[in-house]
Amino acid sequence: MNKAIQLITLIALLLLSSCSLFQSVSKEEEKKEITLDYQDSLAITAKFIEGKKEALLGNNDKAIDIYSKVLDKNPDHDAALFEMARMYSNLQEYKSALTFAERAKKIEPDNAWYRKMLVDLYQRTGNLEKSREQLVWLIENEDNDLQYYEDWFQVERYMENYDKALEILGDIERIRGRNEKILQQKIRLLQEKDSYEKAAKVAQELLKINKTNPDYYRELIAIYNKLDKPEKALEIIHKFKNSGEDKGWADLMLAKQYRRLGDKKTSFQYLKEAVGNEELTIDAKVEVLMSYYSVSNSTDSLKAQEDTLLNQLMKAHPDSPVTYSLMGDFYLKKNKNAKALESFKKVLEMDSTRYPVWEQIVRLQLQQGKYKKTARYGKKALDFFPNKPNLYFLTANAYSRLSEHQKAIDLYEEGLYFISDDRLKVDFYASLGNQYHEIEDYQASDKAFKKALKIDSGNAYVLNNYAYFLAVRGENLSKAFEMSRKVVKKHPGNATYLDTHGWVLFKQGKYEKALEVLEKAMRNSGGSSEILEHYGDCLFKTDKKNKAVKYWKKAYKNNKSSDELKEKIDKKSLNP
Repeated sequence: MNKAIQLITLIALLLLSSCSLFQSVSKEEEKKEITLDYQDSLAITAKFIEGKKEALLGNNDKAIDIYSKVLDKNPDHDAALFEMARMYSNLQEYKSALTFAERAKKIEPDNAWYRKMLVDLYQRTGNLEKSREQLVWLIENEDNDLQYYEDWFQVERYMENYDKALEILGDIERIRGRNEKILQQKIRLLQEKDSYEKAAKVAQELLKINKTNPDYYRELIAIYNKLDKPEKALEIIHKFKNSGEDKGWADLMLAKQYRRLGDKKTSFQYLKEAVGNEELTIDAKVEVLMSYYSVSNSTDSLKAQEDTLLNQLMKAHPDSPVTYSLMGDFYLKKNKNAKALESFKKVLEMDSTRYPVWEQIVRLQLQQGKYKKTARYGKKALDFFPNKPNLYFLTANAYSRLSEHQKAIDLYEEGLYFISDDRLKVDFYASLGNQYHEIEDYQASDKAFKKALKIDSGNAYVLNNYAYFLAVRGENLSKAFEMSRKVVKKHPGNATYLDTHGWVLFKQGKYEKALEVLEKAMRNSGGSSEILEHYGDCLFKTDKKNKAVKYWKKAYKNNKSSDELKEKIDKKSLNP
């Protein structure tokens, strides 16, 4: 008995402390007392509250299961129907949610909560007309809630009922009073319906309210340009410049406007003033400066302008990392990589959190053959950004060039954990295949190449290297032949791939066929030492020893670091 009293008390407290949603539940329960006995009604209410608890905990699936049981007992339990709609909406199953919300509204048509949910669900399911119906009902039956008007305005706008949308804006304006937000909405709406003259008038009203916001000037300028009234646009910009509030914005606008009019000389003069203005933020200048950067095949005059603007920027913002980052980009464009590197390093002195700059430095040093510096910067960058696969790849590449193959392997293996892109995975596995071959761990090398080919079975680089290493080892030559043949069939003019195929044929003892392929490789190689040596080896095997020595000498001339090649020449023998 005490437990029953406690349960009734708990339910009573929950109902008293709830919102209007629960108030509607109590009304529904009153209606159902005719068909449900006291115990059934109590059980249904308790079950509903249990569902609410699960919903509050974010357990949508559990809540749905519980509410379903409530509806099994009482299919017209409007609050349970509403909660089902809410749960399905949380799960983004909007059509299912709509079905339940419509049922709830049918039972309790005067419940504003149900109507509000239908506004959202009809929009999400693309039925703007029905969403509008609910909003009209809410406006007529609720206390002039401005949010309903604003939602109605957006619905009419999306339906391209521009005149109705303007009428609703007028209602909002009467309730709230004229303000900048409403005027901005009017301007956008009038432009959407191509009423630019009217939009210009509203934009002028906006400037009367706020004469210091550069965005409002830009808006009016853009409208006049659409109306093909560039002189009016210039008039507005000069008005802003004379207001004393522009802080460099007017010069930037004038530069753009004169550029639009084709007066590049005047445009540049204003741009120079804007870039040199210390009050104008550097972010406002970046977009314009990058437009210079994006122009390909810059003329001498443009290059001179770039230099002038960069000098102006440096004077205005000498302590900004953005300044040095822009300078680095411009130097890269001019192929002045050493100066670019210097600028990027300056950026990191000011702000070490800029990942793109770290990567650019590592790339530049790798390109310049500064492998020790590349490795040092790469390792330091990885301390800041341990989840960037490109850094692992570039740094490992540097260690590979330094013949520190185990360090390269460790970095490639670690970097694999952070890769989601299959193409990059192929590059990592291919590089691992190369590095494991260098330390003579051939099993691991083959395994890495196989993993790469599992992702991209036709990758020419992987097929070529795998085939070549098998040929060097004299292992699985039939597989090496099939892979190299596949590559040269797809890339018949590539000297490197032809060399590999020729070397596989050589290892198979098919010397005459190898000579044919290697001759073609030589024609396309431009004097590669390795191809010349391979060709000499083939000549030796076909009893053309003097000619073989001649080609070994040519190869040695291009690569005097090979002791083995020197010994071949001295002893005139393939296996000295």
